[in-house]
Amino acid sequence: LDVNGLTAVLPAGRMREPLVAAQWATALVFSRTESVTSVEPLQTRIEQCVGTSIAPLRVETTPQWLIHIPTGKIQEIESFKNKSCILMSGIGNPSSFRSAVVSCGLEVEDEIRYPDHFFYSEKDVAAIRLKMKRLGIGLAITTEKDALKLREFLGIDDPIWALGVEVTMTQGEER
Repeated sequence: LDVNGLTAVLPAGRMREPLVAAQWATALVFSRTESVTSVEPLQTRIEQCVGTSIAPLRVETTPQWLIHIPTGKIQEIESFKNKSCILMSGIGNPSSFRSAVVSCGLEVEDEIRYPDHFFYSEKDVAAIRLKMKRLGIGLAITTEKDALKLREFLGIDDPIWALGVEVTMTQGEER
């Protein structure tokens, strides 16, 4: 995959496998296809590299609900529309997470971006609470991945929620 003139391996930039390794794959899954206008350039590049046509599976993710991390309470995303929030995440693509939250009609006032695979501590949660208080914002949103790492540090009254997404296969489900 050529990203801004640099050759990256899939997943893009993570340096896990060279593109030619796709020839040994049982299935190729293109995820988050809702966020790109076309996967054809990527499909063509893989086909050129492996020397044969491929029929990738395609998956889309759609934000559906928010999960109150301390209690597990689930609420439809619509009930949070037009509310101000801060975001925090320790993921590889925080811009995509932000776009998903904004697409649901929430107002992102601030964002805390930690490194991918970040391990939270009580100190980090205290900093999040302080930032919320300082900004006068009563809602913080994170990813489901981060929620698992945050849960042990949260009190029942912490207004910290995880964005729940629905995953839908849009191509190749029959395989």
